[in-house]
Amino acid sequence: MKDSNSVPLRSNSSYDPKGNGVVYTPAAVTEVVVAQALAKLDVTAIGSVLEPSCGDGSFVRTLLATSSLNIYALDKDEEAITHCKAEFDKAHVYCGDFFEDLPEVWPKQFDIIIGNPPYVSWHRCDPDTRSRLDRIGEQYDFEGRHLRNAWAGFVVKATMKLAQKGVLAFVIPYEFLTVSYGKRLRDWMEGHFTTLDIYIPNEKAFKSIDQDAVTVIATKGEGPCETVLHRVASLETAGVQSSCRLSSGAIKAASLEMKGFLLDSEVLNLIQKIDQNCERVSDFCDNAAGTVTAANDYFILSRADLEFNKLTRWARPIIKKSSFLGDAVSFSVEHFDELESTGKACYLLDFSKLHAEKLPKAVQRYIELGEEEGIDQRYKCRHRKDWFKVPVVQPNEGFFFKRSHIVPRFCVNECGVLATDSAYHIRMKPGVAIHDLCASFYNSLTLLFAEIEGRFYGGGVLEVTPNEFRRLPVPLSEFSASDFSRFEGRFTLADGAQAAIQFSNDRLMAKLQLSTSDLDTIEGARQTLQRHRLRHGGKSQS
Repeated sequence: MKDSNSVPLRSNSSYDPKGNGVVYTPAAVTEVVVAQALAKLDVTAIGSVLEPSCGDGSFVRTLLATSSLNIYALDKDEEAITHCKAEFDKAHVYCGDFFEDLPEVWPKQFDIIIGNPPYVSWHRCDPDTRSRLDRIGEQYDFEGRHLRNAWAGFVVKATMKLAQKGVLAFVIPYEFLTVSYGKRLRDWMEGHFTTLDIYIPNEKAFKSIDQDAVTVIATKGEGPCETVLHRVASLETAGVQSSCRLSSGAIKAASLEMKGFLLDSEVLNLIQKIDQNCERVSDFCDNAAGTVTAANDYFILSRADLEFNKLTRWARPIIKKSSFLGDAVSFSVEHFDELESTGKACYLLDFSKLHAEKLPKAVQRYIELGEEEGIDQRYKCRHRKDWFKVPVVQPNEGFFFKRSHIVPRFCVNECGVLATDSAYHIRMKPGVAIHDLCASFYNSLTLLFAEIEGRFYGGGVLEVTPNEFRRLPVPLSEFSASDFSRFEGRFTLADGAQAAIQFSNDRLMAKLQLSTSDLDTIEGARQTLQRHRLRHGGKSQS
């Protein structure tokens, strides 16, 4: 992203704004961030301020309007810099890449570095940017494989360009709090700052795009780092609604602690106490990734496409994503037939038993089509002995989809269909019934910890990794066939599975000897975290 309160005019320049992560920052946000940064320092002692990705200058504009400061600004976009030079005659403006050397006449260190750096993931970066990120990692003792986005590189270099008591003030993606490389970056920052204040909005930070963000205000000084999460109404408002201080070592902070800014201390204490006395998913089952095709659109076809290509005899039923389940918690032959009737792609091509030298004509034609499209050159495909033979993970008793929207999807595999790697195959341990685990899973406590342990992406999609899934608490109860049928009949996404959750909660209360008040507290916490994840709307990406 970049800074602005208006959309700049574009000319015939070869600069690609979208490819360089350009989305401009509202002036209301820059005003709050500037105020937060200046509050950390004596304004009269500020020697220089740097904006390393200025866009058309919203941060520069706000800084100049706030105080008489010595401001330096740069950007790769020539047109944006031309715009800034024309407007800001009191600032030092330069067209260049922050990942390269700054002009010799500029300060070597700055009292404040402020802005909204570009959000460009590693796989979208051009080769030059990737090599510059690697160089930054080597130069500033940050493991390069964790610089997975351009904004992370900006944070690392800006940190090392700050004066001894300098302040870093950046608007960066919410993933700073959730994904592994964000956690690594926080841990690294704690070694360079004494305060790390992170402002997390109740509402989506940038409404015009599918992107959530937080504000980070980090101050250098002496002594150990204090990291505090602050809940705010939006990034445009300065008032703090609640705060949560993290334990030393952000990388070691528990998942529950990272959600503490949303919950009262009494609620946190209750959740921690209950969690300590619970068994885990891993006590009842093992899980493993589903089938990796490397090209779902090629290897997974609809019934109509199978018949058109004369490939029906090599097709196997498969579930591609959680949205294909509908309201099912026990996926039956009838459910699959209904899915097939919608025309969705739900058949995997399994050529594993064919000899490459004696392929049927229909298969040969389809393989040639794949080679024309370059499917055989995809990473997973080209490392197979025969690129068109997908290593099929055989079906198990159930599956759990790693990504979901309203609630996580744990499902009994009643009809023995395959699943892609969007799901984890569930294999029950001896003496444990899959129907008991499935119905027991949908209670307020387990679903609360799915919100706590997981992380969310665009549209509010929740992701739970294999390790996170295994450590979810599950108070296992027995469900007779009639009980499970009643539970299944109550499960509908239209009400957020609320009726089914309430049905399982009766077993939860009895199993853990919880009071009605305790259960209300747990369910309230679950809904609070769920609303925070879903707060900017969007459809499921699962």
